[in-house]
Amino acid sequence: MTCPRHVLPELRSAFLSSAGVTQTANPSLAIYVSRPSGDRNVNNEDMLFRSLQEWGQRRVPHLQWTVLDKEEQGKGIGSQARLFASASLVVGPHGAGLVNVIF
Repeated sequence: MTCPRHVLPELRSAFLSSAGVTQTANPSLAIYVSRPSGDRNVNNEDMLFRSLQEWGQRRVPHLQWTVLDKEEQGKGIGSQARLFASASLVVGPHGAGLVNVIF
């Protein structure tokens, strides 16, 4: 099952509008969504993040990484929407932490 192409951009726009967020992408912002604890944590997460940073330096030198940790993930929907709406790249383990890519 697929949805029409217009649905996701319209849904994104509606979410951002209701959160009072303007859609301004920052081409140099990359987010790594961390899963530091729990049963499904990422093995060698520090090494993975360092590798992502090194890759970014080679491929996209102006890329600036930020880590979305448990504390940041607990902030309100408006804060999450602003952060994700401004990112040009989001990386993280499969799961609920990536739901904000809609923004």
